Amino acid sequence: MAQFALTTPAATSGLANDPETAAITCLLSVIEAHEAQDAATVGRYRRIALHAIGTARALILPSPEIDLIRVAALFCNLGFVRVPGTVLHRAEELTETERQLIHQHPRLGAEMLATVPQLRALLPLVLYHHEFWNGEGYPYRLRGEQIPVGARILHVAEVYEALTHSRPYRAAFSAAEAEEMLIKGIGELFESRIVRAFLRQQRRPLANDEQMDLWTAALQEARFLPVMAGAEVRTARQHKEPTDEQEKRVAALLRRPAARREAAQAAD
Repeated sequence: MAQFALTTPAATSGLANDPETAAITCLLSVIEAHEAQDAATVGRYRRIALHAIGTARALILPSPEIDLIRVAALFCNLGFVRVPGTVLHRAEELTETERQLIHQHPRLGAEMLATVPQLRALLPLVLYHHEFWNGEGYPYRLRGEQIPVGARILHVAEVYEALTHSRPYRAAFSAAEAEEMLIKGIGELFESRIVRAFLRQQRRPLANDEQMDLWTAALQEARFLPVMAGAEVRTARQHKEPTDEQEKRVAALLRRPAARREAAQAAD
């Protein structure tokens, strides 16, 4: 099991002297900057992570697997930074071409993560977190037990997060309505035991997580962006574009020629 540099208190000191930790933190800053472009999505990745951690604990998964799920939840939507905002925030019905582009975000995110050695263990969870239990999901139409357990958990957590927050084309559903929709999706979209575990953890939802707090502290120390949780998260109106130095650090993450071009686009 991969070890992640930001899961120990020592990781929050001397960040500038730890290239790999700085790289991970830089990717988090890219995600946060992208979320900040739409006030409705600010803090989304943290909420998904808390739901996923709670579900994994309800399933009594081993601690190393929970650690992997925690970090994968933070990066599961990284690929969205390579999807035009005009598509992501469109209120009208998407064209088939635009829908297919949205469906590529797990693959796009996995390609970015593959260039960071410490994060390669996350690839199956990120790549397959939109596969359906019945094999009708994307991008590879895996079914049932072919889908990693962590990816199944991320799917449920992300769908719940999406349902309970507004989108350009609809209002948010209530928690009760979203839970009912998850139950209706059992056997087609979701595995039954994952949904049941998610509903159990909803009775005592996580308000915070010690390991997540360490990621937050590292992000603050890196001084890329303000803290990513609670009232201190800036709104889209307060958002500032990444600095040249940030863009350079993003580019340094992705060493392949094509990936370097993609990183520059993501920082725009």
